[in-house]
Amino acid sequence: MENISHSSEHFLAKLLGDTPWRYLYHQVKYRGGTDQLSQRSSVARRLLNSGAPLPEPTFDRPKTEEDKTSATMGGKAFMSGVTPLRTPRMPPEVYYSLRDHYLSLLSTLYAQVATPIEAPSKVSYGDIDILVSQPTTPSVTTECLAKTLGAEKFTTPGSATTSFALPYPNLPENHIQVDVHLCPTPTLHWQVFHQSHGDLWNLLGTTIRPFGLTANDVGLHLRIGEIEDLNRKRSLILLTNEPSAVLELLGLDEKSHRRPFESEEAMYEYVVGCRFFKGETYVRGDLKANDRKRMAQRELYRGFVDTWLPKNENRIKTHMTRVPTLTRDDVAELVLDRFGKRQEYDRIVRVWRQERTDLLAKQEGRQKRKSDALELEIYGSAWVDWLKRNTKDQVPQNWV
Repeated sequence: MENISHSSEHFLAKLLGDTPWRYLYHQVKYRGGTDQLSQRSSVARRLLNSGAPLPEPTFDRPKTEEDKTSATMGGKAFMSGVTPLRTPRMPPEVYYSLRDHYLSLLSTLYAQVATPIEAPSKVSYGDIDILVSQPTTPSVTTECLAKTLGAEKFTTPGSATTSFALPYPNLPENHIQVDVHLCPTPTLHWQVFHQSHGDLWNLLGTTIRPFGLTANDVGLHLRIGEIEDLNRKRSLILLTNEPSAVLELLGLDEKSHRRPFESEEAMYEYVVGCRFFKGETYVRGDLKANDRKRMAQRELYRGFVDTWLPKNENRIKTHMTRVPTLTRDDVAELVLDRFGKRQEYDRIVRVWRQERTDLLAKQEGRQKRKSDALELEIYGSAWVDWLKRNTKDQVPQNWV
């Protein structure tokens, strides 16, 4: 067996070769993979079978009190229950070797297999996320996946994502959590794009929200203002799920998005480069509920709002003077024409307005019937009172 060095530099060099394979979000892995993927997976298999010691799990340095609980914690899917499992965080050399190994295994069951680009500056990883699509046979079940991966435990099927607990190599009584997400074929490339770079799309989502734009796991949407407050789901128009088209609309460089950012600073600068960026969107007291939740739970998001923006306030003001002022209506007009959604927009608005008109007519009709009934009741009561006063005791008791 080939002798495998476990120094970080040598190990990563053998795994990654000369081409930054993991850097390309759009390079979806088709069945059979690539030669580089096979080579790295082969290295991982030899490592797994060698019995040689792996680097010990490493832990992110907690930056706030609330981070201390999660700093040593990996995947959370198996932490509770009758037999909870320990899933420590993985150092990069372990994460990348195992990730590529499991990608290779899953490529025998699915035609498309991919992982999102990792967040910048990570020194450890809690779990491995893999997106799959197009099973090669109808018999690909959760049990089949567990057997192929060598899982000791998995979560109950029932959602698009299933978590698997796999033995941590050469670290007894410890496990690695692998989350396999089954995507509809047309959306896999978008979901890989949307989930790449950690909190990047959390920040971009906050940036574009005031302009009536929303990105979710399906694609980029326009929210119709007059419908949104009453029915948010019906207010959404899918504009596109093409990453290149979205980045072009936002004024962001596609090549930079295709590879990991070198640092958090680089990612923050990328966000500020969005044509829709406004610093006032991130005033702490004005953040929406979801953004406040991200502030509490997402370190990169919190660092951008609390540290990076105040530190670069003057620089951002200079940037804003060079950006054309756009309103929500301006952006709606822009995207409807750019993505050919004008007719769909007009149809949705027309149907919505007709429904509101019909509903208002029904409400008015219901109110009129209530008013007529009340008027009749008042008239009847007055007539009975008149009879009582003028006919003394001759009014039948059941009239009263």
